[in-house]
Amino acid sequence: MSKTALENFEWLHPFIDYSNLGYRLCGIIPFNNSPLETYTIYWLFKQIESKETIQYDYCLIEYQLKSFSLNSWISLLNLMSKQEWKLVATFNYNQKKKNHGEQIYFLIFFQRLKTLQD
Repeated sequence: MSKTALENFEWLHPFIDYSNLGYRLCGIIPFNNSPLETYTIYWLFKQIESKETIQYDYCLIEYQLKSFSLNSWISLLNLMSKQEWKLVATFNYNQKKKNHGEQIYFLIFFQRLKTLQD
């Protein structure tokens, strides 16, 4: 997802804002509030103890599949790892899209350290 697309998801703003402030995402806890598939998200962040001012790059990928494929999952994680992205959380959600049939959708949250020189 591009940054522009992320701005349409107001509930993702804590992930973006806290990444820019130097917090690492440790996980998210979703609570389903009703049968209408609305969620309350509790964010778990940790700040690095450092004298340097450090921020995190953030990356959010929407992943869709009809059935789980270990090979494709490992390939994605290896590709991201080579670019120094660390998987920090996943979030399953129901996203209805036309002409896709039964599919599983989830968001994959990655972060990596960046210094102000980048």
